[in-house]
Amino acid sequence: MSSAQAHRPAGAPPPATAPAPPTTGDRDFVRRVLIALLLVGIAAALWMASDALMLLFGAILFAVILRGLAGLLMKLVPRLPDKAAVGIVLVVLLAAFAGAVLLFGAQISQQFGKVAQQLPTGVGEIEEWLRGTEWGKRLLQSAGGSIPMMGAGPEASDGGGQNGSAPDAVGWLIRRAGEALMALANGLAGLVVVLFGAIFLALQPGLYRTGFEKLLPKDRQQQVDRALGRTGDALWLWAAGQLAEMVIIGVVTGVGLWMLGVPAPLALGIIAGLLEFIPFAGPILAAIPGVLLALTVSPTLALWTALFYLVLQQLEGNLILPLVQRRAVSLPPVLAIFAILVAGALFGAIGVLFAVPLAVAVLTLVQDLYVKDGLDRQVRVAGT
Repeated sequence: MSSAQAHRPAGAPPPATAPAPPTTGDRDFVRRVLIALLLVGIAAALWMASDALMLLFGAILFAVILRGLAGLLMKLVPRLPDKAAVGIVLVVLLAAFAGAVLLFGAQISQQFGKVAQQLPTGVGEIEEWLRGTEWGKRLLQSAGGSIPMMGAGPEASDGGGQNGSAPDAVGWLIRRAGEALMALANGLAGLVVVLFGAIFLALQPGLYRTGFEKLLPKDRQQQVDRALGRTGDALWLWAAGQLAEMVIIGVVTGVGLWMLGVPAPLALGIIAGLLEFIPFAGPILAAIPGVLLALTVSPTLALWTALFYLVLQQLEGNLILPLVQRRAVSLPPVLAIFAILVAGALFGAIGVLFAVPLAVAVLTLVQDLYVKDGLDRQVRVAGT
């Protein structure tokens, strides 16, 4: 019997033993759980801030464009400082925009006003044509009816028993105008954020890249810096090709519609050029107002306008795009389609807008960091 047992009174409980220290396996398990919870929290925070992240990517994209234009200027003037080149590009772009507004602002405003004024007429003519057919009536009913028309009788019903009275029409217009103003305000606010962010990023890109690289292990910083440089080059090549396509499509559309006699060809050309930024859906969306405005003149002109847009899309796919993409970065069509679907499902309309350049950036990083370095396989990285 030990001395501790000998001095313990009879019937007394045994002394409490000290808890065993946690084993290495327990500490590893707790650390992994905490890391997993941290990653889940970061993912949730990023998901909640998805709109802000897309605006950040938009700022990065436009900063890449400004840096690319500044790089072209520095090739013409080799001794020009980096920030000075970016500043000159900004001044030239602002001067070009101001000059375009002074020279063509009144004409553009007039033609856009004509588009806004005559589009409802074209929509109304299509609606009346649909009401003249049985399948058209069923289509309107399945779509929830039509725009309430002032002074219309029961025959202008929306399919749900409404008689299309003037108060209904005024209420419908007020609701749609409010929704449009809210969307416009949000879009302008996002555009301002993107533009100012792009200017700051373009003026001091090294500051932000260095700050990001300090978050990485030292043995990976040089590799990531190279990958980020190639990603920027790939985005610039893609943006340069996209800008060329937008200018070509806008000019050809405006000239072609002017020759056909479609109202407001300048405004329709600008619309076509801007919507060219949205792949696949952009050309289709650009054709809708052109055909509707042509329909206000005559059905024959609308048919010729639709044929013009169809021929233009074929020329774009078989001639313009191949010529531009020889020196630009492009995605395979299947990847581009799925990128648009995924980005649209995750981020909404702004995701659709930036889906393709975001896919270009992700593809470049995967090729450089994973396929080339991780798998040690030969691959032509975009942007090299």
